[in-house]
Amino acid sequence: MTPQFATRFSLVCLGLAVCELVCLPWLIGLDAAAYRWVQTLRSCRADYLASLLKHLPLMGLLILGGVPVAVLYLRRQWAEAWRASWVIGGGLFLCELLKTGLERARPSVLTPSLVGNSFPSGHVSAALLMSGVFIFLARRSGWNAGLRHGGTGLCVVLSALIVWQRVYFGHHWLLDVVGTVLLGAAWLSFGLSRPARLPISRSALAWSVGLLACYPVVLFFPQASLNLPSVRTAEAEPVARISFGVAKQHLSLAGAWGAQSREPAGPITWMKRGEAGLGQGQAQPGAYLLRFAARPFVHARTETCYPLSVLINGHLVDRQLLYRGWREYELWLDPAWVVAGENEVRFRVGPDFPPAGPEQQTVAFRSVRIARP
Repeated sequence: MTPQFATRFSLVCLGLAVCELVCLPWLIGLDAAAYRWVQTLRSCRADYLASLLKHLPLMGLLILGGVPVAVLYLRRQWAEAWRASWVIGGGLFLCELLKTGLERARPSVLTPSLVGNSFPSGHVSAALLMSGVFIFLARRSGWNAGLRHGGTGLCVVLSALIVWQRVYFGHHWLLDVVGTVLLGAAWLSFGLSRPARLPISRSALAWSVGLLACYPVVLFFPQASLNLPSVRTAEAEPVARISFGVAKQHLSLAGAWGAQSREPAGPITWMKRGEAGLGQGQAQPGAYLLRFAARPFVHARTETCYPLSVLINGHLVDRQLLYRGWREYELWLDPAWVVAGENEVRFRVGPDFPPAGPEQQTVAFRSVRIARP
């Protein structure tokens, strides 16, 4: 790849990423569709296997990308070592700068101040940077074909696993990952095609100082950030809503509801093992979406399966597998199940749910909403 071609390729990838951001209002339906599709693939066994491999791909890429750079420093190949270092470090800094300056709600129901923004993905950025540097150094250093091709294949597999994990675990939307890949490809093409002994010009120094100055601005002044549309921010107003743990709110609760408490996510109500129900009112029957924000009680890190059955007016809507941490889950309601007036939503925690805590806490609820599709 010549420097001229690399520059053009970098500009094309950057342009596609910008086009994606501009077209987000019309593309967020893809995020919602991909999120629902992933939910259909989940199972207790798949969640367990995904949890076992959660940290291994990134650790492997950190080793693959870090060891060759360390070897360059040990051999005092300063120019190549410095180029690899600033490509990785600069790429991670730009990712963090964009992540702070572009506010986009994650699939999680927690505010960005607690879990960070959704675009771009830091894990995917790190994977691309480490893989790109490793493949570049492997080709430039004249390694034997077996080591070079084997390492390249391993980088591709580990990077693909990280991309899948970010979507499977509900940490990022699909478009977050796509945009991150485009930005990562643009930065790698630009940085690795530059000469190893690149002189520092006044314009490059000015750009660097300007980017460094932008970070504290967007960090300490959130109003300077740009809000990007997300599935969470584009949802319609609910027809009915119940917020748990809120004082002076009349709730028609029955069954295995437990104590109320408060978390960083807000006021919550715990559910014990068994069935717990609540009443929701609709003006008329029809097609609706049931959304509820919940998190399971995690007794041990080895537990990965948290099944919760959801029923409306006695009809089983779904057996939802809960993620660790706060998430908002969305279920379609059959119009034949919804009646005019009050509808009863029930949650059931069975014996296959992991052991509860000392206070028999199983699932914490923050809100339940019913909205039109």
